[in-house]
Amino acid sequence: MRDMGNIEVVSIKAGRPIVRTTEFSLDKISGYWSSFEVVDINEDGYKDIIVCNKGLNNRIAAGYGSYELHVNDFDGNGQIEQLPCFAEGQNIFSWSMRDDLVKQLPGLKKKYLKYKDLASVGMKEMFDQQTLSKSVVYKINEFRSGVFKNVNGHFVFVPLPIQAQWTDQKAVLVTDLNGDGRKDILMGGNQFKAKPETGIDAATFGSVFINEGDMNFSYCQNIKSGIFVPGEIRDIKLIMIKNKKHVIFARNNDEVVLYKLNI
Repeated sequence: MRDMGNIEVVSIKAGRPIVRTTEFSLDKISGYWSSFEVVDINEDGYKDIIVCNKGLNNRIAAGYGSYELHVNDFDGNGQIEQLPCFAEGQNIFSWSMRDDLVKQLPGLKKKYLKYKDLASVGMKEMFDQQTLSKSVVYKINEFRSGVFKNVNGHFVFVPLPIQAQWTDQKAVLVTDLNGDGRKDILMGGNQFKAKPETGIDAATFGSVFINEGDMNFSYCQNIKSGIFVPGEIRDIKLIMIKNKKHVIFARNNDEVVLYKLNI
């Protein structure tokens, strides 16, 4: 799985990799993936894919048809630049503010002296077609975290409830959290380092989604689940201590947090 783009499926035949993404219907959805778990969550005999994504509670996802990363040596100086962009109709615009853009590409400084000079300029006006044709472009058209349901070998995306989209999810654990025999979902994330114009993601303390069956999940509030883990959650694991299920949360630049499941 790439952090920006499609979920790729690759098999090895005669020592050579074979890309099978299209065969499994995973080529149409591109996300800002950060973590995933492969598990038969609805117990139909087919493995599903639970994915962590950027979420909807951010400026990148709000109101845009797609988010794109254009990679190229745009000014021909032998160094590769990465320009985040967004699509609006048929036009592609740079996401970067003027000050950041001219730091990457000093040649644009005199061409666009003021912010307003750059406000309505698309990539086609900023660079010639020959330069743009050499760009490698990664696109995102899905920002939600959810489940790729395996339907007889073809995957259909099912988003999790809106509470899963409140933040940038980074880690996922799939296990029975309430003792009903169904596999539930526990997610965590947040991202505190960000540019001022983008804003941080800090809207989760660990999110529990109870499996109601038939690929339906309900959000369990923190006050009810008892899970409250502040900070940047980066991994969630299930461990056994004295034959009891425990969940351990690893946080960026912080102590781990341990919970015992009362089931």
